Amino acid sequence: MYRLIPFLVLSVFFSCQSTSSLNDADRLFLDRKYLQAHEAYSSLEIDQDIKSQRLEITSYFLLEDYVRELVNTNRSMLALELLPRVRELAPQNRSEILDGLERRCNFRIAREYYDSALAFSEIGDKPQAIRELVKALTWREDYPAATEMLNLIKSRELARNARGEELYLEGLEEINLGNSTRARTAFLHAANRLTDPALAEARLAAMSQNLAEESLRQAKAFLKDDQIGPAWVAVQDAIYLGEDFAEAIAISEDIDAFLISDAFLDSANIALLGNRFQLANEFIEAAAEQRVQEHAERLVDFRERQSNLHQQSLYVRARAFEADSQLMRASLLYQDLLDKTAGFGYQDASKRADVIAEALLSAEMYYEQAMLAEENGDLASYKDNLAAVLRITIDYEDTFERFATLLSNEAVVEDSDSKDS
Repeated sequence: MYRLIPFLVLSVFFSCQSTSSLNDADRLFLDRKYLQAHEAYSSLEIDQDIKSQRLEITSYFLLEDYVRELVNTNRSMLALELLPRVRELAPQNRSEILDGLERRCNFRIAREYYDSALAFSEIGDKPQAIRELVKALTWREDYPAATEMLNLIKSRELARNARGEELYLEGLEEINLGNSTRARTAFLHAANRLTDPALAEARLAAMSQNLAEESLRQAKAFLKDDQIGPAWVAVQDAIYLGEDFAEAIAISEDIDAFLISDAFLDSANIALLGNRFQLANEFIEAAAEQRVQEHAERLVDFRERQSNLHQQSLYVRARAFEADSQLMRASLLYQDLLDKTAGFGYQDASKRADVIAEALLSAEMYYEQAMLAEENGDLASYKDNLAAVLRITIDYEDTFERFATLLSNEAVVEDSDSKDS
C-alpha cells in the first residue's frame, strides 16, 4: 500500500470537520479508488483547506497511477515524458516510488529495442540489429542479454567481413586466370559478406555485364545457325546477368514469338490432317498475330494448303451426297465450294450444281402436289408424289419421314385386315 503523508493520516482521525461522508471518501482513497475518491471529495461541503488538501493529494495519485498504467501497457516513452511533471507534484516520500517507475520505463524501452534487434538478426540484417542493441544499452546499461548478443554479432561480422575479403581476393585471382564465371561468383559472395561491399559490388556489376554481353553474342550465333533452343538459354543468361539489358530482352521476345508461332503452325498441321479446317484456320491466324518474319512463307503455304484441302473436302463430300441421292446436302456443299473458288479449280462443280438445282425444282413440284393430295384426302396420289420426290432425292424436306409413316400405317391396316379374315 502506498504510504500517505502524515497530515493526511492525522486529518482522518483528528479533523474537527470529519463527517461520515468524509470518512467514506477517505476510505475510497485508502482503497486506491482515486477517481471515485476525487469525485467524493469534490462533492463534500467541508472546510476549504481540508478539501483542497484532499483533492490535491488525490489528483497526484491519479496522475501517478496513470503513469503506471502507461508503463504496463507498453507506452513507456509517454510515461517518461510525464514523469518530470509528476515529480514536481509528488510528496517527498514518493521519490523512491517514482525512481522505480523510471527504471521500469527504461527497462521496458530497452526490452523493445532488444526484441527488435532479435527480429532483425533473424532476417539477416546484422547492421540494423547492432543499432537496435546499442539503443537498448543506452536505456539500460546493465542488460547482459543485449551485451552478449551485441558482442556475438560483432564477432560474427568480423569473421564474415574477413571471409568477404578472402573471396574478393579469390575473385581477382580468377580474373587473372581468365575464369570470368568463377570470378563473378567470388565477387557475388564477397559483396554479401563485406561490411563495405561497394568495391566488390562494382567488380560484380562489371563481371556480370561482360558475361551478359558474351551470352548475348552466343545467342546471336545460335540464332544464325537456327539453333533456337540453345539461343533461348543463352539469351536468358544474358537477361539474368545484365541489368536492364534491353537488347537481350528484345531478342528474347522475338524468340518467344517464334516459338509460339511455330507451336501454332504445328497445331494447324495436326488440325489439317484431321480435316478440321476451321480449327486449322484459327491456329494459322494465331500464328500470324505473332508477326514472325521467318514464318511468312510458311503462313502463305499453310493458308493455301488449308484452302485447297477444304475445297477438296467440300467437293468429295458433295459428290458423295450426290451419289447417295442426298441432293439438298450436295447442293449446299457445291454452292459453298463455288463461293470459295469463284468458279475456278473445279470445272464440273458448276454444271453439277445446275443439274441438281433442276432436279430439286422437280422434287419441289412433286412435294407440293403431295401436300395438296394429302389435304384432299387422296392417299394414292399422296403416296405416288412422295415416291416421285424420293426417286429424285431422299433428303428433300420431310419427304422420307412422311413416306415411312405412310408405309407403316399401311402395314398396320393390312395386318388388321388379315386378322379379321
